[in-house]
Amino acid sequence: MGSNEPLGTASDLTGLPTEDGAGHASVNGGGPDPSVNGTASGTGATSSSQGPRGVEEPANPSKRRRSLTEEEVTVFNGLTGAVHRVADAFETPVRVETNDVHPGLYTACMNTPGFAKEDLMAALTHLLDNRRQGTGFVAMTQNHRVLWLRQYLAKLRAQVASQSDSE
Repeated sequence: MGSNEPLGTASDLTGLPTEDGAGHASVNGGGPDPSVNGTASGTGATSSSQGPRGVEEPANPSKRRRSLTEEEVTVFNGLTGAVHRVADAFETPVRVETNDVHPGLYTACMNTPGFAKEDLMAALTHLLDNRRQGTGFVAMTQNHRVLWLRQYLAKLRAQVASQSDSE
């Protein structure tokens, strides 16, 4: 090599026996030539071989990626669909239906004279939970509403008193 002859190309050097016995040409400090096995920076190439299906597989079998089975593909497709449905549910606007409540229930209950607002709120909560009673309450006359509220609040106070006595 001291005779000014060209050193050759990387392809001329492949397959030559070296000190490490790996079949790589030792260039630039004794290590394998990066251009020979395709690991040179910026090339992005990898050493690979053709598999039985014609799909390129890595040369190192321990790093081989396995293909998905039909069952796994079905599961992933199902999960993808579920995620899309959840995303759609988050994106759709929420409409609150007030068909369960009589439109005049709040006014009829809270504007009944002679009761504390706390008592009226307790009665309103009961009427909201019991739709039929709420509809009936709205249909009552003012005097009957007062009578109903007195009876309901008396029962409620008796329940609270019996619970506090038992504790």
